[in-house]
Amino acid sequence: MSDVRAALAERLPPTLASKLMFIAVCAVPFQQALTLDAGFPLKISEITGILAVVLYMTSERTGERRRYFGAPLQWALLALVYLSTTLWLIMGPPRETALGYERGMNADMLLYFVYAALVIVLSYFAGTRLGPDWIARGFGVAVKLAAAWSLLQVALYFVGAASILREVHATVQIGAAYGVGLPRNGPFLEGNYLGFFAGIALFVVLRRRDWWGVAAAAGCLLYSQSTVALVGVVVGVLAVAVLRPAGRVVGVLAFVALVGIIVVSTVDVVAVYITRQLGKLGLISDASLGASIEYSLNNRTSSIQRAIDMSEVFPWLGVGPGRYGYWDDTFSDTAAAIGNRGIANNAYAQVLAEVGVVAVACLIGLILTLILRNLRSPRSVLAMAVFVAVGLNAAPSWTVLPIWFAVALLATTPTAKAPPTDLLPEGGLKGQPLNAPSERGVAVTTP
Repeated sequence: MSDVRAALAERLPPTLASKLMFIAVCAVPFQQALTLDAGFPLKISEITGILAVVLYMTSERTGERRRYFGAPLQWALLALVYLSTTLWLIMGPPRETALGYERGMNADMLLYFVYAALVIVLSYFAGTRLGPDWIARGFGVAVKLAAAWSLLQVALYFVGAASILREVHATVQIGAAYGVGLPRNGPFLEGNYLGFFAGIALFVVLRRRDWWGVAAAAGCLLYSQSTVALVGVVVGVLAVAVLRPAGRVVGVLAFVALVGIIVVSTVDVVAVYITRQLGKLGLISDASLGASIEYSLNNRTSSIQRAIDMSEVFPWLGVGPGRYGYWDDTFSDTAAAIGNRGIANNAYAQVLAEVGVVAVACLIGLILTLILRNLRSPRSVLAMAVFVAVGLNAAPSWTVLPIWFAVALLATTPTAKAPPTDLLPEGGLKGQPLNAPSERGVAVTTP
């Protein structure tokens, strides 16, 4: 637990507000487990993050603040969510309640607006006030907590006692990527959430050379069985190899590829895993994989198409925050047969359908801004930016904090030119700060 020791050695962040925000980052895996039932799952990260923002705004108005790249696009996205919510409140709901909208459609939409405002505001304050170094340390702690919970989950599953997790509002999602049914979601609601978080954490702890963190992140990534998360990691690494080529990078990739080929060729369970992941991507067709493989790809494709269809009817402000699920069966004869509230299965598609074309342009612009500004950042940071761009293609929702804490990290990480052979962090000390005073553009002190 190097991040915990480092944090304690430095007495945690210097102010109470930053301590609370640091706890919010550390607790970010608990998006389903250990939540409070307030009519919706109230999370530890939300409680401590809100308290931190209140303290920042009321009692800590001065002090060190960092420049947050892409902030205008982020605020524009929130403004469009507000306009969409206001428009549909004025027009009134198409129905008072519907499948999956037991709170009432207007109350549900207001809740989704609050979620959007919350994650964007917390992201901005985490980036500008807490800073990239402490966010990175928080991810290091968080991924170890997620790994510990996943171990507990799978252990309880094997002894037939997984139902006990319901007492703390946790769920167990089963996947069959290894050829048998196994849990895959850890403390999250779904495995794709865990996979996205694990991919982000992997690049963060690699930069910090926290090898226990690397093991935890890699374990969570494989445990999640998330195809897009694995693809995102591969694409992120390959993008770095192309955009920032170096002999050391090529050597590491060649070694990893060789080991991977040997393992896949000799270990049956790994071969099954890779085959099923390729099947989910539609790259191979094998009847032995089962109908669920084809269903996964088709379902995601059709969900995105329905989002596009919605945007053609409601182009500028969408159908309203959280209302994709209501309109889902209107644009598909088969969606109603699913028996639950439909989701877009894609963050870009969700924003397009619910908030409109301008909003999704803001989101895409924000992600591209983060990739471009980090072209000269350490390679692991650039790879993480590419991973976020890819991972959002399978995010069940865009209003979750792991996404936006990652955005905060990418928006505020110093971009001083990295040494040409730097694959992980500069220097090489475990837990080395990301915002060393000697780097350019780290912070601005306000009067």
